[in-house]
Amino acid sequence: MAAYVISPGGAHVVSPGGARVIPRVVQTGTLECELIFRWPAEMQICRGPEWIPPVVDTVPFNKQDTCSWTEAAGLAAGAYYYAVMPLSDTGEDGTLVGIAGTITILEPPAPPTNLHYVSGNAAATVIGWTPSATAGAIYEVFTAAEGAAFDLNAPDQTLPADSSTATLAAFAGYPGKRNVLVRAAN
Repeated sequence: MAAYVISPGGAHVVSPGGARVIPRVVQTGTLECELIFRWPAEMQICRGPEWIPPVVDTVPFNKQDTCSWTEAAGLAAGAYYYAVMPLSDTGEDGTLVGIAGTITILEPPAPPTNLHYVSGNAAATVIGWTPSATAGAIYEVFTAAEGAAFDLNAPDQTLPADSSTATLAAFAGYPGKRNVLVRAAN
């Protein structure tokens, strides 16, 4: 709902839907309002570290209740506020709406180092590493057959922050090789 203040010269406001309300006092105690409706031509995407973020992109209005938008590039670590603002086909800004709160992007933790074989064989291989220098980092362990790619969306194991070893599941093809990757995560 739009809000406005009546001043001696009149006032207007652009509501989230792109409607302008122009109030006029026509006689004492009576208020007449002219309503001018304009549907948005575009939605402006606002993002920034301050509470009222600046416009960073514009998306054509698709006449639907929802639309999708993706950041053009990765963002640095920090807190960001997001909002949208309609822009009418005459270029008039609407009211900033949809502030979703804070989105926090964390710096990735330092990687573990010194990945090495500890003991075992194809039935149960134990590996070790020097923990990440980042406090609280957890560990994701990935394995792949020799020459195969790692599926970095599906770790074989996820281990707590105080871990420095992992026992790998048995693998066929002994004697053989397998690739192992250990990464720190937030």
